[in-house]
Amino acid sequence: MEVIYIETKPHKIHKEFADTVWVKKYSYYLLPIFDNNFIRMNWFLSQFFSIFSIFFIPKSDVYLVDAVNKWLPVVIKKIFHKDIQIISLNANSFFRDYVKDVFLVKKYKRFLCKYIDGVISVTNEVNSYVTSVSNNMPSKVVYPFIDVARFKGGAFDAKSRNILSIGWPSKVKWTDILISAFLKLSRFYPDYTLTIIGNGEWYDLFKKKYRQYTSINFPGYTRDLLSFIKQSFFYIQPSRSEASGTAVLEMMYCWALPAVSTHVGFKELVGKIEPDFVFELTENAVINLLEKVYRFEYDIQSLWTTAKTIAQEYTKERQTARFKQVFLELIWENEHRNSPI
Repeated sequence: MEVIYIETKPHKIHKEFADTVWVKKYSYYLLPIFDNNFIRMNWFLSQFFSIFSIFFIPKSDVYLVDAVNKWLPVVIKKIFHKDIQIISLNANSFFRDYVKDVFLVKKYKRFLCKYIDGVISVTNEVNSYVTSVSNNMPSKVVYPFIDVARFKGGAFDAKSRNILSIGWPSKVKWTDILISAFLKLSRFYPDYTLTIIGNGEWYDLFKKKYRQYTSINFPGYTRDLLSFIKQSFFYIQPSRSEASGTAVLEMMYCWALPAVSTHVGFKELVGKIEPDFVFELTENAVINLLEKVYRFEYDIQSLWTTAKTIAQEYTKERQTARFKQVFLELIWENEHRNSPI
């Protein structure tokens, strides 16, 4: 069985997953034009330009496609070569707003789904986006893993008063909601600080807008994440759209108390620690949560232990083995479903 992996710049975890299943070829066959942020973020343009990459993709038995918005070129191949199998590693929100899509867009997405033999989603949340379009499509869930070596020795500081958030500052990450809630509470809790790690198109704008507040820190991108972890006691991720939120799992491994919005894929794991830590994406909800944390209304030590215990289940060895098992199950199920009786 020959497997080709379709992607341009794979996430390191996705690459590790792909490493477990490729047999003969391991390649990235999408055009460099996908490196253009404007095209990648524009739904119509990304679909249009993906058509041209079909001329660069060789024949294979199986295509492992990273991200559902890259299905089109291999779907076109499958139309002419029906024996091809397409398995998708689903980690984005391509189908999230399906109910709000116009008629033609819905029809296009349903058309793509007809030719996909299986989807492996990184969380149940993002898997629900796909199943909302096609209940008949075989789908399974494999959570990402933690780079244990990278976070060895990392531990949040119980005496700290710093709130940590990771992710390029933007309106998609709802950084402005978090900052607004934090500043309103700062009038009553002046000892607390907020650190937002990450850069991107909105980084300079946010840094300039809030430069007068010494309690808010924008260090930008950093490779020394452990130093910030050791200076913090609580982690919050208020994203409007986050397929998984791997940083949440990493913070849990470092004995962190994480809080996420209902739009973050890892909300299922966070809810096992404390249901209150999964909040609606409104400023009042963020204020209410942070105020409870500030007042230490939770058994912090107990919750830290719970978070660490849950995170330890998601090791590289366990999750890559799980991915390989699920991938082969989808291949086997599809072969038997299509074989004559």
